[in-house]
Amino acid sequence: MSEEKKPRVHVEKGHQDPFDKIMQDVEREGDAEEKGEETPPNNDEEKRTNLDDDLSADTEENSRMIPLRKKKGRATSESEEEMETHSHEDTRASAHSSSVEEGEMPPMDEDDFLFEHGIQEEGIHSEGVSAKHTLVERPPIEPVEGVDEHAVSREQIKQNILLKTRGHALEEPASVLKLSLLEDEKKKAIFIGRKRSVMQKSGLDGALYVGKVQDDERYRAFKLYVDSLNPHVIFTCGSRGSGKSYLLGVLAEELALHNTNVGIVVVDPVGVFWSMRYPNKEEKEVKELPHYELMPQGLENMRVFIPEGMKSETPRSTYDALFSVPPSLLTSEDWCLTFGIERFSPTGLLLEKALKKLEKGYRSTGGETIKGKKDAYTLNELVACLENDTELNSKEKGYKTDSVRALVSRFEAAKGWGIFSDKGTPLSEISRAGQLTVIDTSFLDDTVTALVIGILARRLLAARKIQTRKEAANEPMEKSVESLMENEIPPTWLFIDEAHTLIPGGNVSTPATTAIVEYVKQGRRPGCSLVFATQQPSAIDTRVLSQLDIILSHKLIFDDDIKAVTKRTPTIIPMKYKHPHFLKTLPVGTALVGDRREETNRAFVLKIRPRMSQHEGRDAETGERKKSMSEKEARMLCVSLLMSKLEKEGMLDKETIEQVMGMLNQKYGQKMLLSSILDEMEARGARIDPKTEAVKSPNFVEVISKKEKDKHTQPLPEAELAAVQKVENLAKLVELPSINEDTDLSAFPVPYSREEIVQRFLKASKKTLLGIGKPAEQLKEVTLSYVPIWKVQYRQFTGKTSYVVRECFIDAEKGEFLHYLNNQFVTSNGLQALAGLSTNDQHVLRMIRMGGQTIANLQKKTGLDEKTVKRSLVKLRDRGMIRVLNENTLPTFVIAKDLDIPFSGGEKQLSSLQALKLVHVTNIAKSIPKYSEEQLHALLTNLWPNVVVNTVKEIYRPLFEGLLINTKTGEHRIVKMDGYTGTILNE
Repeated sequence: MSEEKKPRVHVEKGHQDPFDKIMQDVEREGDAEEKGEETPPNNDEEKRTNLDDDLSADTEENSRMIPLRKKKGRATSESEEEMETHSHEDTRASAHSSSVEEGEMPPMDEDDFLFEHGIQEEGIHSEGVSAKHTLVERPPIEPVEGVDEHAVSREQIKQNILLKTRGHALEEPASVLKLSLLEDEKKKAIFIGRKRSVMQKSGLDGALYVGKVQDDERYRAFKLYVDSLNPHVIFTCGSRGSGKSYLLGVLAEELALHNTNVGIVVVDPVGVFWSMRYPNKEEKEVKELPHYELMPQGLENMRVFIPEGMKSETPRSTYDALFSVPPSLLTSEDWCLTFGIERFSPTGLLLEKALKKLEKGYRSTGGETIKGKKDAYTLNELVACLENDTELNSKEKGYKTDSVRALVSRFEAAKGWGIFSDKGTPLSEISRAGQLTVIDTSFLDDTVTALVIGILARRLLAARKIQTRKEAANEPMEKSVESLMENEIPPTWLFIDEAHTLIPGGNVSTPATTAIVEYVKQGRRPGCSLVFATQQPSAIDTRVLSQLDIILSHKLIFDDDIKAVTKRTPTIIPMKYKHPHFLKTLPVGTALVGDRREETNRAFVLKIRPRMSQHEGRDAETGERKKSMSEKEARMLCVSLLMSKLEKEGMLDKETIEQVMGMLNQKYGQKMLLSSILDEMEARGARIDPKTEAVKSPNFVEVISKKEKDKHTQPLPEAELAAVQKVENLAKLVELPSINEDTDLSAFPVPYSREEIVQRFLKASKKTLLGIGKPAEQLKEVTLSYVPIWKVQYRQFTGKTSYVVRECFIDAEKGEFLHYLNNQFVTSNGLQALAGLSTNDQHVLRMIRMGGQTIANLQKKTGLDEKTVKRSLVKLRDRGMIRVLNENTLPTFVIAKDLDIPFSGGEKQLSSLQALKLVHVTNIAKSIPKYSEEQLHALLTNLWPNVVVNTVKEIYRPLFEGLLINTKTGEHRIVKMDGYTGTILNE
């Protein structure tokens, strides 16, 4: 453009319209390009670093995708020059937009201009997403007749800029706009986060199916996969209800099903991931799953941990194990951040000094020398050090008494968090190959959750560094049990929901901040991956965001959050996606995806697939939720619940009965009366106290000591007094085990008194036909014996040198696996039948267990001939292990209904007894084991070919036997009671 043709703008002296400078910059660059010169340096280029916050296309990641101007002397294509010019225009326009003086209308940025004036990329409409990526050009605006070109209006300047910008945009290379992804045409699969060489070598191995692309017709028939064979930092964000936690579940279930070589640890601060063990039951999603070639499926290889202190408050069916942390793992910085103490304040220094003294030892005020605890001390020992150390409590050199007391009170409060124990949960229990671990922290405050996760991230990173070094040096064996349990973990994926509470941005730190920052910075080589989600991407620590390589952004509302996403997306974002309106109107379950890999050339829109497992993170409906039930049905339900509770506790007070009745009245809209409930309970044999209206079970006998009897002014009724005396006399028959810590005999404890044991046997005695509560049998004898249990520790190999240490328990008397489920001991069914089966027989049995099989299918899957398969089928049928369907047409063989054998060796219920505490007992009578230790080795290694048995240890389960004699016939009957659970086993 010549100097004479440049439009000029008339402005008042001392005031320059900002668009004038923008136009000059644009025209200056255009002139330079026409002459083949380089664009002269401009002071605005110094501001490029700060402008990156608003121009995501100029980020470091995007620069690899945008051609830059070649140095002088090198050939430069016309399209490259135009691209660079367009980039300079964007930058200068944004930089100058902040210089508008007060009172002026602030200029729009380029995206706003294009959006407002109808210049937009086709493809994103309210109906869906198209594959076209052209620009719709409006006709040029003619000059206004009769208006001096030196007095052009502000609107005319805007239009000129738009035309100039449109000219560059129309010539933008098609390769930047057209979506290109790493693809496998044969398998109809596309990948993000995966190298081309890995795809060619591994195919779909370790590929996580997350959904389908929506903005390119070419890829509509393809499935999109996320790589899991290499470590990644994946960030997903979105407003409440947009689908970010749902996406975490999709990734977690894909890992659990398709990459059994990694450990998966999901931190659940909301308490919604425990339900993944169940198939999806949401009707809408179940109908949609077949479109993605999927079916509802629960995860069997998951384990839910809750804080140890929450055991009594949590339904047993919603968790599998307890987790705890030894206090010795916390540094002084951890404690300070948790307690909100300044690191170098007097209290902070007191804390640090106390920790050092506890580790190395100290001298108490009483003159006693306390040995150092090194890395194994309890909160009680820490409190004792603060209260009793001579130096800390010295009036001359010590700390103020108020400071010591304040710190002690904090540690006393920490005992109530329910997360600390002497030993803590071994890291190998949390991160196991092929196991999805959910750590439910919904019971804890955000600060305590941050403390737990900070320690966990630090332990995972440290363990993987050690393990990686050992693997490189070919050292497969650990040298100690402690090292084995802490360091023998696989590459681990850590999932964190609501991440803004753990790693906030700005100058705010939590006990998790430093650990997670180090985890993402140093975790690539040791194989540590992070998947984190938040509602507020603008509130996340930038040190973590800078490490991400995949981002999935759902619907966002606030501009700060949208800017944070566009800034951190590690690829080019098309103009239509950068406009704030786009992210603000994304449908639920749809995300804008960016990938750092060079195989992905730009951001694109993805529809997340439905979950196969159940998701509990949906919005709760607070409208009318009452269920219909008749008054009779409600009354029967109320009485059944109360009678069940009465059997366990023996007596219920009036207040408890009214509470249960009131809740059911409110829930079902009924008006049950207390009198009707008491009448119904009495009809079932309960005894009602006429004064207090308390209810006692038919067999309940309240044991009262002589001292308590003397306090009663009124003598007991004759029947009750006789019952009390009877129980006291019979209690002399019961012999409880002797506890001695010096013995090696480990057994489950007996948590019942002699009187309680007698009452349970009396309850199991037969009653007369007409007399309610009157026994027809008398208890003559009670004996205690012990059933031996094999506690087997074994190594389950996942590779040539990699293995997982596991445990199982076998009832040595019955020869079956023993589990502890719902507060009861449960045995498997079929382990004995496996003895004597050949390798071919077991191979056939495994194939049948995977689903109904015909003879032809079994031949194909086992590689055995027809005769061998039929021989195995006959043997398995004779042992009751399989059954036949469709005998008259095409016989199909399925597992027998009552067969219950763990075939993989990794089922969680195998180690369910591990959480139960043991005591040391003396002088026990035990039954004879069904298997010898050698037979046990052979049986397990035959059942699990990839297992090597390490140790076999005997522990014991207490069993009481009561001898009951019929008062009329004199017949004898033996009743057995489990000494640990108090359950009557048989009558």
